[in-house]
Amino acid sequence: MKSIAKPFVFLVLAFFSGFVLSDGTCRGSVWNPITTNWNNALPITTAGVSSGGGHANPAGMKTMPAICFCKIIPPGIPIPGIGITYWEPMYIAEVTNMPGCLSSMGGISVLPPIMASPLASSGSFAGGDDGDGGSEGNLLNMQVHWYEYPLFAILDVMGSALCQSGVSGFAFGGMTEVMPFWQNEILAAIMYPLTLLVANPVADLACIADVMASATRNPLDSLFWCAGNQGNLFPPIGWNSNLENGIADTNLLFLGRFMSTYANSGALLTTIGAGAVCHSHYSPYLTRSQFRFEPIQPVASNRTATLGMNTQLWSSTPPLNIGDRIDNNFLIWQGRQCCFL
Repeated sequence: MKSIAKPFVFLVLAFFSGFVLSDGTCRGSVWNPITTNWNNALPITTAGVSSGGGHANPAGMKTMPAICFCKIIPPGIPIPGIGITYWEPMYIAEVTNMPGCLSSMGGISVLPPIMASPLASSGSFAGGDDGDGGSEGNLLNMQVHWYEYPLFAILDVMGSALCQSGVSGFAFGGMTEVMPFWQNEILAAIMYPLTLLVANPVADLACIADVMASATRNPLDSLFWCAGNQGNLFPPIGWNSNLENGIADTNLLFLGRFMSTYANSGALLTTIGAGAVCHSHYSPYLTRSQFRFEPIQPVASNRTATLGMNTQLWSSTPPLNIGDRIDNNFLIWQGRQCCFL
């Protein structure tokens, strides 16, 4: 079903591409993977031996045994393999206030002009610096666009069946413009009733521990509603009234909210930990510790962020937003622990 749906999405986008904005307000460029920092794939651990480099793996990525066993059906007999841990560039995400603007595809709009105007903000971005290239105010109705970009699969870097992501090529994965709950807090609470339990001051107090843990790239996955320094993942909506940490930091929160809904639907599987050695598995909540976020537009950065990490550790210098750009694109690295057969 998934393979049928994606071509259909591209047909719809191709139809709407006839409405590309001509006034240049939708800006961007096609991302070049050569420019990425490939050290973000490190450390790579094979048979218990680490390559070193990169950022240390979070606590949730326990050291795998040098030799692992997985049952292949048929015949269902345990087959030995080599335990491997690495980071894989898997997704590209755009966070934008311009509906339908695909900035990582060269800056084209896939919506009619009447629907593709920048959405209004309750605050001005023209005055007052927020420390990240913008000014203080509310970001209203920021949208997220999701692409599957499995570079390792495209390059056939990891050939083992158990280490494959299940995505073999570039694909457009989704956009929040077609998600009614993303635009409305009441609908979001109805769709995700957990909001009533975790989107409150008492639950926010529990997130203080996650703020400290996220600063060391070890977010507390058990506090599934927390996004450390960014705030609360619930309700999953595209607006936030707090810009004190900068635009890029707030956009990362929106992206985390979107990914949380994707994990809940089964579109983002857990790929680290003992349960993922022989196959990725479903978790109703986002496993934040298995993702790294590398800013690639409008300003590229070789640094990566963990969802919940203090903005001073990843986005302050240089500013990741310039001029009137309040959008951000991220390359998302996904941690993987698997049995290489």
